[in-house]
Amino acid sequence: MVTVRELALELGEATKTVLQWTENGLKHTKRITRYKKEYLLIDWKDFWSWAERNKNMLDLRS
Repeated sequence: MVTVRELALELGEATKTVLQWTENGLKHTKRITRYKKEYLLIDWKDFWSWAERNKNMLDLRS
C-alpha cells in the first residue's frame, strides 16, 4: 500500500489530483496515527482496477 503522496509522486500527478480520484471512487484506507495524523493508503491493485474503469481521468502516457 502507498500513501496518496507516494502514488502522486510515482505517477507524476499532484497530490490534490489523487485526492480527487479518491472522491471519485478510488478505494482507499484511512489510517490515523496516535498523534491524530491522517493518512489515506491505496493498494496498487485497487488503483489499477480503478484506472482501468476511469481512463478518461488519467493521462499515463509519460
